[in-house]
Amino acid sequence: MKLKNNFSIFYSYKTHGDVLIVSFKDEIITSVNLKGSVEVCYNKDNIITLRFNNMSKIIKIHSSGLVALPNNLFIDILNNILKKEKIDVQLAYKDKSDFVIGKVVEMNKVDVGSKVIEVITNDLKIN
Repeated sequence: MKLKNNFSIFYSYKTHGDVLIVSFKDEIITSVNLKGSVEVCYNKDNIITLRFNNMSKIIKIHSSGLVALPNNLFIDILNNILKKEKIDVQLAYKDKSDFVIGKVVEMNKVDVGSKVIEVITNDLKIN
């Protein structure tokens, strides 16, 4: 069983229908395997995205967009679906949000509170 710590959860009925998306990596999908109500998306042999179809039949989601800090019960529900469908992935509980607000302190440097990170861009043009 592969425990995944680094992931983002997104749900928007308006833009994606009744599909909850769990994304591990931002890579091109090369193949998709449907296991029950879950689409497992791969880049070569690596799982990069899970798409949980018909989520409103399982749980009511009252938000739209990024689910920044899902509670443990929500993660348990997703993990139970993965286990039922025999998908070899489990999601770790999150103790902090993936959503970070930063302040631009100088060109290409952003203060995110705990540290200053460098933002690398290719063709940044500011007029």
